[in-house]
Amino acid sequence: MVVENILIYEDDGYRNFLPLAYARPVYDLATGMSTLLSKITDSYSEAIINLHCRTYLKDVTKQNHPGISVNNINTGVTLLLVNGRTLVDEKFSLNLDTENKLFLDQYNEVVALFLSRDNTVEIRDLLGETFSSKNIITAFRNKVKIETVDIRLVDYPWELINDNAHQIVYDFKRLRLSGLIKSFVPRTVVTKKEHFIYIGKDCELADFCILDSSEGPIYIGDNCKLESFTVVKGPCYVGKGSNIQGNIANVSIGPASVVKGNILNTIVGSVCHLENVSNISYSYFSDGTQVFDNVKNENQTKAANVREHIYLDGYQLETNERYLGVYTGDYANIQFSSYLTSGTVIGVGSETIQNDVAARFIPSFIAGELTGYVEKSLNQVNDDISVYLQSKGLEFTDVEKDLVKEIYSISAERKLSNLIE
Repeated sequence: MVVENILIYEDDGYRNFLPLAYARPVYDLATGMSTLLSKITDSYSEAIINLHCRTYLKDVTKQNHPGISVNNINTGVTLLLVNGRTLVDEKFSLNLDTENKLFLDQYNEVVALFLSRDNTVEIRDLLGETFSSKNIITAFRNKVKIETVDIRLVDYPWELINDNAHQIVYDFKRLRLSGLIKSFVPRTVVTKKEHFIYIGKDCELADFCILDSSEGPIYIGDNCKLESFTVVKGPCYVGKGSNIQGNIANVSIGPASVVKGNILNTIVGSVCHLENVSNISYSYFSDGTQVFDNVKNENQTKAANVREHIYLDGYQLETNERYLGVYTGDYANIQFSSYLTSGTVIGVGSETIQNDVAARFIPSFIAGELTGYVEKSLNQVNDDISVYLQSKGLEFTDVEKDLVKEIYSISAERKLSNLIE
């Protein structure tokens, strides 16, 4: 059946993605070459797109997705609601053979809900801060057909990292990018399996770089720079305007970032700056994160049967993951010679202490000084972000300032007393 309108929403599962999801809806988190959202919308390119998010994220979501309705539902038309935590790949399929159908995953969480024109009005009653699977099922269980589907919802940040290589391959095929090289490539640059390499316009590839796509595709966006002796081993994605030096493998790097060092199995947001780092792996760095010289992270648990602890939003969680890196909120600052233990979480605008083992959980807006950790004022946070963005030739917009103010006011865990060594 024809889908006239689609609403991508975030449910209460967003909490497991804090601090990464403080500054964006969960569907704007990245894996592969794109966000969760872009993979969903590409599957329904003919439908009118609508978004739903936490109230304080409305303005920044509208800024980042111009022309798309946010927190408003069109009634009187068929409507497909899709959970923003849906991980779309080549197997993704919803059988829309009939209206009024509820799609659940194997854990009875809502993946999608397809409603007729008559039933779309009722969804407005569920429009709160966030949707929840429980409320949707309760409201519609007697009005719709229920179908269990083999579709994944991501539950934790490391799932985005673990699936990153597969998602790069999926996105590369989806976008039909194979074998396009739009910039000059010196003879001294080694390319392996060139038909799996995309290089955008106006890129600078220095002598003796190696682009090895024998194990997966490589995407280099427009205006990127690869310094001499850089090794890129696919699957890899480098966003527009980024500067790379060192060795990267199975890495996604957002636009306008600088990455210098050895990086493996990691997602790097936009406008990040990683300088001379060694052996960073299995990590997710949100937008604007800075990582300085000689930072190392431990990423492997002691044994296969060890249940590793991590603190998400300050709450302890046991995980069976053998590899956990570091997870940062936007504009985190990992200072010189910091050592990051497995599963370190650093909040929005927070810092580590130089030449020291970082705390396992650093709440948002905490400064790392030589004498210890201290709370930051809002003015200090704004000044730090503004100076950093100016150094990148970017503006700290009023919408973004209001967003930081909102995060500062709602993130009660920013108190120093919630820091966990």
